Amino acid sequence: MRHNPTDNTPLHGEVIAAPKRARAVIAIVHGFGEHIGRYTPLGPLFENLGFAALGFDLHGHGRTPGPRGNVESYERLREDVDMLLDEASERFPDVPVFLWGHSMGGGLALDYTLTRGERGMKGVIATAPLIEAVDAPPAIALSILKLIRKFKPSFAINNEIDGTKISSQP
Repeated sequence: MRHNPTDNTPLHGEVIAAPKRARAVIAIVHGFGEHIGRYTPLGPLFENLGFAALGFDLHGHGRTPGPRGNVESYERLREDVDMLLDEASERFPDVPVFLWGHSMGGGLALDYTLTRGERGMKGVIATAPLIEAVDAPPAIALSILKLIRKFKPSFAINNEIDGTKISSQP
């Protein structure tokens, strides 16, 4: 378990696959409302292919403490990815690292690469990346929420995502 260097939040992490001789390591960034445990069933597949895989629960997700889905800044998520890549390189030295993000994690992986550079990665995989909301809230609602956030930064609204409907796998 690593702690975010800015706010000292302990991030829950899991190694999903660790073959004896890894061909590559996949550093996984999960999506919004998810956690790294959702990727555990992929462990045997990764192992059979010779890939190591690991990930952290981002701020506000899974077993990492903090208000659910609430992150102080996008920079905090980038720091979480910094730590994920450091962990991947330390656990699997001299093994090529690929950053894989899904949904919100896919958008974060792309953003991370554009803002931080490659940082020794061999590649980036972004599946169904969240780049822009399909049904963005009306501009007036966003303006009101930004105003509320100035006075109460921890203010949150229900995202109405039904976790049972984001995957056909339980």
